[in-house]
Amino acid sequence: MKLKVRLPIMFSILVIGLTALIAVYIKTYVIESIFSNVQELREERQAADESIRQEAEKLYPDIEAIKKYVRGLNDQEKLTVGLYDTGFRPIGEDPWAADGEECLDRQWHQVKNAEGETVLLLGILNSVGPDDVELGPAFEQVFIVLLLCLSVIFVGLCFHFHYLITKPIQRLNNRLGGIQSVPYSRPLAVSRKDEIGELYRHVGEMEVRLLQSSKEQNDMIAAIAHDIKTPLTSVNGFVELLLTKDSLTERDRRDYLSLIEKKSHHLTELIQEFSAFTKNEAQLADIALRPVNFKRFFESTAVEYEEELAGLHLSLTWSHTLSGSETFLGHEPMLRRVFANLVSNSVRYGGREELSIRLRGFVRNEDAVMELEDNGVGVPEMHLDALFQKFYTVDPSRQIAAGGTGLGLASCKSILERHGGTIEAFKSSLGGLGIRIRIPTS
Repeated sequence: MKLKVRLPIMFSILVIGLTALIAVYIKTYVIESIFSNVQELREERQAADESIRQEAEKLYPDIEAIKKYVRGLNDQEKLTVGLYDTGFRPIGEDPWAADGEECLDRQWHQVKNAEGETVLLLGILNSVGPDDVELGPAFEQVFIVLLLCLSVIFVGLCFHFHYLITKPIQRLNNRLGGIQSVPYSRPLAVSRKDEIGELYRHVGEMEVRLLQSSKEQNDMIAAIAHDIKTPLTSVNGFVELLLTKDSLTERDRRDYLSLIEKKSHHLTELIQEFSAFTKNEAQLADIALRPVNFKRFFESTAVEYEEELAGLHLSLTWSHTLSGSETFLGHEPMLRRVFANLVSNSVRYGGREELSIRLRGFVRNEDAVMELEDNGVGVPEMHLDALFQKFYTVDPSRQIAAGGTGLGLASCKSILERHGGTIEAFKSSLGGLGIRIRIPTS
């Protein structure tokens, strides 16, 4: 589960759980405690009211003594007592006359004589406040329980987030800090499906790409050194002959100078190919893809190379099943460079005097597909998957004879990947090599 979903759900559960726990605690303990306190207070007040009534009965029939007793009671805090006859008329001072309070706000008690007849009425009002009910201890207990629950939740969240987020990120930082050209013995793997898991997978992919890039750089340096070293060795040998052998004829000297010039041109071509490849890789990030009509692009490319190969006494046949409405997003100059490399490779490494090339275009599974096949000597199946690696050569001796650096197909792959497409090699039905290009249609 994603963290952006998991964390809100977890906090919602914690809030709901904590609220339910406090509600249950308040209901089962605090409210019961308050009710118990109120009941005890009520019983105490009832006992006090009964004591006042009994004292009034003892003083009866001395009305003045009763009035004096009532005045003394009214001097007490939170206690108000009024003396009335049986018709609810006040005897002496009425304590509620000034504020006009209703008689329903107080408790009424009958004062009886020795014969059991009601002779007087006592109105008693006991004021009750929060301190009387003792709410303070109840709220203190709620606060303590809440604090304990929050402390437990806080400690639990600390451990949970430590193992959920902090520890994985710390492990990832240690891994990133130790990235080097030598691969780790254990790959960075995690079974989590959330953002941390995605981060681990992206870092693992980055490690692979960095190691691949480092390997490609080393291979490039080695390939450049090897490709330059071979002609340079020849040039140095011929120059040494020219400088040390005075017996050379004029013809020999010219032959040696001609070979030196040839090797120098070869060096220049190598440097130009390396420069073109790096320039092409740098340009790929900035190219703008625009809608390209598949049929128009295919036909113009096919006609161009049909005429070019005819001048070399080679044949190119082409066909398509396009209606003219198919389009894809592409950069035409870069795509034409791809076909230039592919046709050049077929001519250079085909190994046949009567080379025949076939070009087909069609749409399959919403992809614009172009297949270029030849009847040349082909490539062994074991080498097909590696053809698009930088500096990869199937037969180094054939490459030396025909020229090239092994960067052409690698450049084609980079261009097609920038278009969101793919390029793959297969064994052609014509007997040679087949190349299949796929670009998503728009």
